[in-house]
Amino acid sequence: MVATPIQWWRFLFARRKAYLSNDEPSLDELLNEPIIRLMMDRDGVKPRNLRAAFSEMSGRVAEREAVGATKPRQAAGRPPE
Repeated sequence: MVATPIQWWRFLFARRKAYLSNDEPSLDELLNEPIIRLMMDRDGVKPRNLRAAFSEMSGRVAEREAVGATKPRQAAGRPPE
């Protein structure tokens, strides 16, 4: 399935508020976007495999932070706590 230009503009128009306010979409929101699904299907990427990879990476980062190997990243413009 290929999105037509009209479908693409409808997609952008429907989601403009979230993206204009600079809110970052959640993983669920990203994985439910039609354009993302089309690209994943084209590339043979399964949502469950992607979630598993992100979960594994998250666990590794948490382990490193727990032993002090890395410092958590600070948000831009915020002073250190």
